[in-house]
Amino acid sequence: MNPDVSAIVNTMIFFTDDKSETDRNTLSIEEAEIAFQSYLYPGIRGDFIIAMHPEGSEWHVHPEEAVVSFLDLPLALQAQAGRRLI
Repeated sequence: MNPDVSAIVNTMIFFTDDKSETDRNTLSIEEAEIAFQSYLYPGIRGDFIIAMHPEGSEWHVHPEEAVVSFLDLPLALQAQAGRRLI
């Protein structure tokens, strides 16, 4: 029962031959997200996404989404509990 793990990285590359640019020929990471998604029990799915972004010289890490989905409720209903970024 291993979770699905994925990573999304938003990067910016700046290439120039202008010697006056201080950030020339650099690669910077704007934001990175790591997602852990799996069935916790038959009919119950968990999704947890962690976001990381730089502010100055420090990296800030915070949970972006944490949701538990109940997929097999009586009367063919479904429900979600947690925090979802829309």
